[in-house]
Amino acid sequence: MTLFERLSRLAVPTIVLVAAAACGSPPQAPGHVHSTGGASTQPLRTGEQFVHLRMAEPYTPGAPGAGRDDYRCMVIDPRVTERVFLTGVQFQPGQASIAHHAITFAVPPQGAPAVRERDAEAAGEGYTCFGMDGGDGTASWVDTWTPGGRETLLDGDMGYPLEPGSLLVLQIHYNLLGVRDDATVTDRSGVRLRQTRGTDRTVSLDTVPLAAPVELPCAPDESGPLCDRAAAMADVIDRFGPEAGRRADWLLRSCGDGTPRPGESQTCDTPAPAGMTVHAVRGHMHLLGRSIKVELNPGTPGARTLLDVPEFNFDDQGLHVLSEPVALRPGDTLRTTCAFDVGLRKMLPQLSDLPPRYVVWGEGTTDEMCAPLLTVSGPVSNAGVGSAGR
Repeated sequence: MTLFERLSRLAVPTIVLVAAAACGSPPQAPGHVHSTGGASTQPLRTGEQFVHLRMAEPYTPGAPGAGRDDYRCMVIDPRVTERVFLTGVQFQPGQASIAHHAITFAVPPQGAPAVRERDAEAAGEGYTCFGMDGGDGTASWVDTWTPGGRETLLDGDMGYPLEPGSLLVLQIHYNLLGVRDDATVTDRSGVRLRQTRGTDRTVSLDTVPLAAPVELPCAPDESGPLCDRAAAMADVIDRFGPEAGRRADWLLRSCGDGTPRPGESQTCDTPAPAGMTVHAVRGHMHLLGRSIKVELNPGTPGARTLLDVPEFNFDDQGLHVLSEPVALRPGDTLRTTCAFDVGLRKMLPQLSDLPPRYVVWGEGTTDEMCAPLLTVSGPVSNAGVGSAGR
């Protein structure tokens, strides 16, 4: 099942949706410096080795229709002959100037035929894919890279399992806002795996996604056709298809009564999947993101904050390793809260020349997301966590 299906099985009635108005001092635009240099390398630990892989052939990105975003899933065969564990991943962009972000998925052997079929049916290298789609739905989300991103290592004997017959899928979001219409840019990205054979005691990791809606209206001094929510939704559907376009409305139903409540802050409560242990958390938003937070059992004596990024920077979406693992129990609630700043649209070169719009959940650089990701151990499938959202 897809990651959005995982979230849909998590998101049941105990939900809150909050819209908050902006206040306080004028916004300051965060820096968005797209590093083209390599990330620093942490030394190999006992039993680890580096494996360098890259796309089989170069790919020339091209956005569909009038869009400027191309989501492409690149299939790489790691050719493992025995079970190994991925303890670190470093995406290596071939063209950093157009790489908005990338996700590395590990596809188990039972999911490999479907991925190979999709790859074979599509013209050119890879195939079109959106959001949290890493293949046939059985894939594990192993890593997220954004410009300047560095490898983050977890302490202890743990990693993402990779069995013989498994595949890797690199979902690369190419953003072509800065590319002239008459220009051609070719990419051949790769990935560096840090892997180990593991032991009988090695803890297997997986990723559980969370989400909250995005309902960010135009600023009071902005106007235009896309400031109408219905028009903005139609534009998202035109750029990414009906399934991707429906996610904004699906989140409203999952996190409330389905009614949009425009505002700069949105919150969604999700029943925690019992039986899992959380080891680390990361948050994903786009360029208008201001802050992202994940709380466990908020408002109770045992409340804990799992993630708190009060000054979000798109170019720094690293993994936040918890000081100690946190076990999730029956009845626990996970609260996701994201804040956005429409004022950043005029400050950022990537957005300042574009027409204003009502921003909803979407895949493009001009759209937004509120998507924390939990790195967990435990029975993900048995916990009823099926799927959700990038």
